[in-house]
Amino acid sequence: MYPVLYVDDEPVLLELGRTFLEMSGSLHVDTAISAAAAIAFLQDHRVECIIADYQMPEMDGIALLKYIRAHYGSLPFILFTGRGREEIVMEAINNGADFYLQKGGDPTSQFVELEYKTKLAIERRKTEDELRDSRQRMADIIDHLPDATFAIDLDERVIAWNIAMEEMTGVKKDEILGTTDRSYALPFYGEKRPMLLNLILHKNAEAEKEYPHIMRKGNKLISEIYLQRLYGGRGAYLWFIASPLFDTSGHVTGAIESIRDVTGSHRARDELEASQERYRAVVEDQTEFIARFLPDGTHIFVNEAYCRYFGLKQDQVIGTKWRPEIYPEDSGKIRDHLLSLTPQNPEKIIEHRIILPGGRVRWQQWSDRAIFTDEGMVREYQSVGRDITEQKLAEDQLRSAYENLTAAEEEMRAQFDELRFREDELRQSERKLQGIVRGSPIPQFVIDKNHHVISWNHALEEYSGIRADEILGTPDPWKAFYPEKRPVLADLILESSTNEIARWYAGKYSPSRYVEGAFEATDFFPH
Repeated sequence: MYPVLYVDDEPVLLELGRTFLEMSGSLHVDTAISAAAAIAFLQDHRVECIIADYQMPEMDGIALLKYIRAHYGSLPFILFTGRGREEIVMEAINNGADFYLQKGGDPTSQFVELEYKTKLAIERRKTEDELRDSRQRMADIIDHLPDATFAIDLDERVIAWNIAMEEMTGVKKDEILGTTDRSYALPFYGEKRPMLLNLILHKNAEAEKEYPHIMRKGNKLISEIYLQRLYGGRGAYLWFIASPLFDTSGHVTGAIESIRDVTGSHRARDELEASQERYRAVVEDQTEFIARFLPDGTHIFVNEAYCRYFGLKQDQVIGTKWRPEIYPEDSGKIRDHLLSLTPQNPEKIIEHRIILPGGRVRWQQWSDRAIFTDEGMVREYQSVGRDITEQKLAEDQLRSAYENLTAAEEEMRAQFDELRFREDELRQSERKLQGIVRGSPIPQFVIDKNHHVISWNHALEEYSGIRADEILGTPDPWKAFYPEKRPVLADLILESSTNEIARWYAGKYSPSRYVEGAFEATDFFPH
């Protein structure tokens, strides 16, 4: 049931109109005695259509129509009036009235027609809204397609132009939407001409000749062409597909075309062909042995290196089940190796021995790959091999050398263990010495070769007022004894600077009576 607002300044006509219009059960009619009352009603109620008289005080039907169009857009509006002047009709139509109906005559037939026009206006509006929503949904979908895509309606008006199309052509959506002059062809062909989607709507034998090949697949057209104009003259191979657009009733409403840059595919195909040529050249010139054979052992390819190694010709091997003599202990290993190849793990390496004519034993290494069908059955084996006899001999020599090295390493490890034991003893001795120094009642400190303090005992902490954690790691032991920075006796002994000792401790020092190379000094500390 559609909600309708009927506006008239005559209460009797309002009630009569409501009764007739609601009779079929399709419409629910509310009434307003004036345009102002109608405007107030619309602020709190939703209606699908407005029926209004023309001649009303303060605001007539045309003025109300203008207000509705300004504030409610395309809300259906029917002017139902007793005035039949042509200028009123034209004014109503020019201001967007959906229908104009003149009062008079048989009320029954008159209101039947009014009900029909009301429902028609409502359903037409709904159809237009649905079409607009449908086109918007389609445009939203098209906009995010990875392929460059655009669409036209039956009038060849552009109704969609996606982001990828903007990137391919350099033409923005707002520049092309709504145009009907086939300007969408300009970026591709340099002229306004039919494209595939135009041929969907209108067959054109002459236009079809512009494409080197067009394939029809159902109601779709597919083509591919090289266009030099694209990408600033760099050119590109493009793949096109066009198909009709349908409404919900199955009627054709337009056409859509997608364009894909397949230059990369063309290059890949060219590169593949070149690669195949290189592969054939490499395989024939390869020093490794290359062979392909079926599960039953029949060879389908061997290269020249394979034949040279075994002293055979290709036609003596290809198509046969020839195989070299395998060293007896390795025969089962090869069989198990081939059986272990699976679709999940199709490639493995094996080393085994063969016996050449004359009884010479040679080592070979093969990288075998099984090629499987979609059903998981082995279709063929591809093998690349090489002679590794010299490598094996070198490995034997290396193994012998390694064994000798291992023995030497064991001896070194024993010596290292002894050295580590001595180092542990030394550390323990150092810790004991540190303990003695730390606990000595005589102020003592120790510096390293860089003149940094590495020990500062408790007695010196108490004497100097400097904690060990403040001085350790610094080159400043002088702070415990002198007001200004200067070398202490330990610094000068570390540098073996006898002259400097004499300068700083003149008349105050003498060689140690107990330790060779050491000195003793007596000094006044102003601390």
